[in-house]
Amino acid sequence: MNKTQSPNYQIRALERALNILEAFTAPDPKLDLDALCERSQLPKSTVFKMLAVLERRGYVQKGKEDG
Repeated sequence: MNKTQSPNYQIRALERALNILEAFTAPDPKLDLDALCERSQLPKSTVFKMLAVLERRGYVQKGKEDG
C-alpha cells in the first residue's frame, strides 16, 4: 500500500472523542455540555463520559465557575 492509498479504518469511540475536541474553537474555547452535544451531534451521556476521560488525560478541563 502506498501513501496515497489508505484503508478505511473507523474507530467509533475515537471519532466521537475527536468530534468533541473539534467542537472547541479559538472563538469558543469554553463550552457547556449542551453546546458540546449540539456541536458534536452526540447524546449528553456520551459527551459526559467522554469528557470525564478527556479531563482525566489532560485534554480538557472544567472551568472554575463549573466546579
